[in-house]
Amino acid sequence: MKPIAFFLIGVLLLLLAFFYQPLYTLFPETFEPVYQFLNQMDTDILYIAGFLALIIALFDALPTLLSVPLFLALAFAGGYFLGDMDISIMVGDWAIL
Repeated sequence: MKPIAFFLIGVLLLLLAFFYQPLYTLFPETFEPVYQFLNQMDTDILYIAGFLALIIALFDALPTLLSVPLFLALAFAGGYFLGDMDISIMVGDWAIL
């Protein structure tokens, strides 16, 4: 049940990140606080949280013998990929990478 909840949260956050402007035009009173928050913070935080929730759902659904090697392979591949490119991840003035 927990992987399904993380999957649904991840999909909801990614859909909100993709479609927050059309949702605001359709339902302006309901999405006014979300629209103001996302205009101040940008949608990067929703993309990061959505992808993290989907990754947690994937690793929670897999057995341990599969999830640990897959996590290590993805961590090393991601580090190698980000190390070769000059990529920096920032939220406001705070640098993550």
